[in-house]
Amino acid sequence: MKKNQQGAVLAISLIFLVVLTLLGVSSMKNTILQEKMAGNYKSCKIAFQSAESALRAGENWLATQTIRPNSSGSSQTGSNVWELNSAAPDEDKPNWWDQVNASWWEDDDNATEYAAGLEGTYANPRYVREEQTFLKDTLVVGQKGDNAGRVFYRVTARGTGATAQTKAILQSTYTRRF
Repeated sequence: MKKNQQGAVLAISLIFLVVLTLLGVSSMKNTILQEKMAGNYKSCKIAFQSAESALRAGENWLATQTIRPNSSGSSQTGSNVWELNSAAPDEDKPNWWDQVNASWWEDDDNATEYAAGLEGTYANPRYVREEQTFLKDTLVVGQKGDNAGRVFYRVTARGTGATAQTKAILQSTYTRRF
């Protein structure tokens, strides 16, 4: 009986094991890729929420001011705000927030830190307040008391996710009458 056996079952079972091994390796690579994508998605959402919390803090700071903050153009410490686009190191480029790096944001003279940031972030979020314009909205024109109106501010916030590479920048326009 041993003379009739060719070993076909052994060859087929080895081919079957190779196919199963390739399927297993492919499934593991797919699982690892999906896990990385889920982690990156979570980090992006944390960065967005962190920036949003700082944005709200900047707006709340403006809401609590009883007198109009000074537009210093060089710093926003104390009760100062930046003049519009004066934070830009290169005046030829309109989007200053794309020009500055992480160390600019970390400088307390440039951006205000929001210490009540989210857990799991690389760094606390920060925000910048800029005065955009003042629009008069009174019908009394040409008289001494015609300075009634609204001041428009732009608040820019930067938040990070779980790593320094994951960041989100949000902006809002806030108006206030003083």
